[in-house]
Amino acid sequence: MDLVRGKDRHFLGHNPLGTYMVLALLAAVSTQGVLGLLATEHNFLTWGPLTHLIEDAVSERLTHLHSFFFYNGLLVLIGLHIAANVLYAVFKRDPLIKAMVTGTKPAGNYEDEAQLEIVSAPLLRALACLVVAAAMVLGSILALGGKLFY
Repeated sequence: MDLVRGKDRHFLGHNPLGTYMVLALLAAVSTQGVLGLLATEHNFLTWGPLTHLIEDAVSERLTHLHSFFFYNGLLVLIGLHIAANVLYAVFKRDPLIKAMVTGTKPAGNYEDEAQLEIVSAPLLRALACLVVAAAMVLGSILALGGKLFY
């Protein structure tokens, strides 16, 4: 809305709309992952590790939702996200894509500068989050009696 109003506000992190997009993308990826755990593909030749918990008809329906949601939900959100970043780069001259890669933005006045918090060992924290997330997913699959490898 700021672009329409002619305001030129810049953020070190995500702007308010960008925050909603990140939350939508996280929800979409999570939904896609859960549906994949219960989906059956290619005439029951491959299946998610938790399909044994539900009936074949339910798994088949979830498989259709998995495919439909990927093409009509996740890919649409990804496209919107890319388009918004390109528009910000072109019209606002905001180097969002470079900042995503390098983790830095040029010096300037930012709306959220007061909330800035420099964390120590960001790569180590990211790795710890990845390990915890993988343990949660794999642990849940194993706890529900699923198989990781067939």
